[in-house]
Amino acid sequence: MKKKINKYLLVFYIVSIILLIYSGYLIVDWFIDNNQNKKAKNHVIEITNITKITKDRYPYIQIDYSNLLIENPETIGWIQVPNTNINYPVVQSIDNEYYLNHNFYKKYNLAGWPFLDYRNTPNNDYNTIIYGHNRLDESMFGTLKKLLKEDYHNTNKYIFFNTLTTMNTYEIFSVYTINANDFKANINFNDDSEYEDYLNNIKSQSTINLKSTVSAKDRIITLYTCSDNTNDRTIVHAKLIQTKKLDK
Repeated sequence: MKKKINKYLLVFYIVSIILLIYSGYLIVDWFIDNNQNKKAKNHVIEITNITKITKDRYPYIQIDYSNLLIENPETIGWIQVPNTNINYPVVQSIDNEYYLNHNFYKKYNLAGWPFLDYRNTPNNDYNTIIYGHNRLDESMFGTLKKLLKEDYHNTNKYIFFNTLTTMNTYEIFSVYTINANDFKANINFNDDSEYEDYLNNIKSQSTINLKSTVSAKDRIITLYTCSDNTNDRTIVHAKLIQTKKLDK
């Protein structure tokens, strides 16, 4: 009996050690991924000329993509959300999987990189959807949850998402969390009536009563990330209020 107990204890110790080693590996790997992407972000900002312009009715940002396109030809734009850490070039692949675990330089990295839905055509669709991970170090879309707090909207209304040919300013009209299975990632619609129904639905889900209205005449952007609850998603919608051609 004693020998049997000792065998169980031995197995328990071995399993515990294996789990401890594996947990340590995951923690180290997490820090390596974050550090790698921090360097990547610092580098892309360093090689990119970003200019904020406030002379028009609404502010917007101007981006020089020349160096970014050399380093990653899948660059399709730039996303910036004021007073958050979201300030990244946006990429697009042939699916919605690749950039979940690859960074801007196409190195395998579980932090991923902000990317445009593969079905989207920049400057063309009713709904432009951009995805990013919710990282604990607040990189990628880790600070998107700030938009779920009412005081954020007292001083911030806009999201800037530029494509390679346009400079676009969006006004936030809906923010909420939703179960991943309940979110409808619609890009285009059969007619204005179907689109209007979609807009009314996402507007009604907002947890904050934002003054901005939205109609079928508007084009929108959707930012999508995991919530702290792994089954939920944090969603932010904003409507296009200003678009300008990028100066050559």
